Amino acid sequence: MNPPPGDASVMHIGHRATSLRGGPQGDAVIAIGAGEIADPVFRHSLPSALGIDQAIDRVEDALTASGRRHPGYQGGRHTAPPVR
Repeated sequence: MNPPPGDASVMHIGHRATSLRGGPQGDAVIAIGAGEIADPVFRHSLPSALGIDQAIDRVEDALTASGRRHPGYQGGRHTAPPVR
């Protein structure tokens, strides 16, 4: 994966991990991937509300454990302008 220009980031979502390359915080590997969410949580063709909530919790836990922070997220609210 080549580094992106400027503050851009490239995300690769693998089965067991997600890698982030570039951006203002540099490169990182986060211990959550598509298989870590889909395999244990989404067991139906249409996921239940509980399944979606569990998937969100897993991603939030992995992001917290990684120590990475979104530059536009401070104190429980987003401060960055919306992506267009």
